[in-house]
Amino acid sequence: MRGDGADPARNWAPVLWFGGFTLGVLAIAVIFLCTAHPYAGAVQLLLAAVTLLLTLAAWPDQHERAPGPVSRAAPLSSDMRPFGRK
Repeated sequence: MRGDGADPARNWAPVLWFGGFTLGVLAIAVIFLCTAHPYAGAVQLLLAAVTLLLTLAAWPDQHERAPGPVSRAAPLSSDMRPFGRK
């Protein structure tokens, strides 16, 4: 369970969504280029470049929200140890 001062969780959904959308646009561009539609393929490649830029713009935001290094917790006191072990 997270306390009030805990680091926010990373949400990679925007990065994955933009990345998947970019791959879909690239796949359509390849289909257009292979079926002798060079202008439609070129437009799709431009759209893929724009969505790639959006993907790269969404990534640093999630990377900055990554939790910092894990701090070592203080050892448990004798009354908090299970079964009273030392």
